[in-house]
Amino acid sequence: MFHPHLKYFARAILFLALFCGNLFPSNSIAQSAADTAALFRIVPRAQVESLIRKQLRPVLEAKNIEPMVMDARFSVFIPTIADSLVSFFRYYPDIERITNGDNLLLKKLKSTAGQQKWEKYILDMSAKLVDNAAMLWPMLLSRDYSDRILVFHSDVKVLPSSKLLVEETIVIYNGNGEKSPDIDYNMTNDPNDDIQRGIVRDFPTRYLGKNGFWETTGFELLSVTKNGEKSNYHTKNLDNGIRIMVGDAEVNLSTGIYTYKLLYQTDRQVIFHPEKDELYWNVNGTGWVFYADSVSGTIHFPAGARIGENACYTGAQGSTDRFCTSI
Repeated sequence: MFHPHLKYFARAILFLALFCGNLFPSNSIAQSAADTAALFRIVPRAQVESLIRKQLRPVLEAKNIEPMVMDARFSVFIPTIADSLVSFFRYYPDIERITNGDNLLLKKLKSTAGQQKWEKYILDMSAKLVDNAAMLWPMLLSRDYSDRILVFHSDVKVLPSSKLLVEETIVIYNGNGEKSPDIDYNMTNDPNDDIQRGIVRDFPTRYLGKNGFWETTGFELLSVTKNGEKSNYHTKNLDNGIRIMVGDAEVNLSTGIYTYKLLYQTDRQVIFHPEKDELYWNVNGTGWVFYADSVSGTIHFPAGARIGENACYTGAQGSTDRFCTSI
């Protein structure tokens, strides 16, 4: 599973690279990992994130932020807030002792009383972070009426034939150009109002290979749905691929949230080496004219496959930025 940490993905991409180079963490990163392990060994990360969500939900509800928008923001910001708690608890005696291997204390803190004590610590500290969320994470609490992708998730199945079966879930918010009272438009662009009839998804099928020659991949669109029902669409050949235009030419979308699903099959994506196989997957492409709140991807391998290495990258094509997490 792969999740980006940041929400600014205008005309950007999240790459997933499997079986790529080794990662060598610095001492500071290693120490941070130890602190993180200590905190989440006391209270599991899922429970920590649940406690933070409990603190945040009424704040967002008070601002009339839609549940689906809320969930998209939670998927991006709550892991970051949970990681922020680590620095606040780093010098707590319990954390230092567990980091240094005190398993007897860890067992004690796993008791009901120990869990209640630490859950209170987490609730108290996360409440302070929530009180300052508007300053620390301004987009978390802002009402945003821009057209944008709320959730982009790519579910990729690597078939035994080496073909890929891909289902993309693209949840969009279609606004009407209204400005938000929470955003200073002297500091940013006016609300995006580019979505009219549906979405446009470009899929590249021509790549310049490492040997300097152009390579072509296969692409077969199997189905397109909007809100669970079959949707009208048509395709157009581009110089470097295929454009999928989803929607009705005579029907403009009303303001609201829409869920699109694209199912397709593609081949010649897996690179075969004598010692390993490699998949380098562009999750959400570069053809978007608006940003996404949340981008993620899951890759399923055939039975018996073993993942040697993995990494994720964000940014324009060729970027080595890594504002993302690979699990």
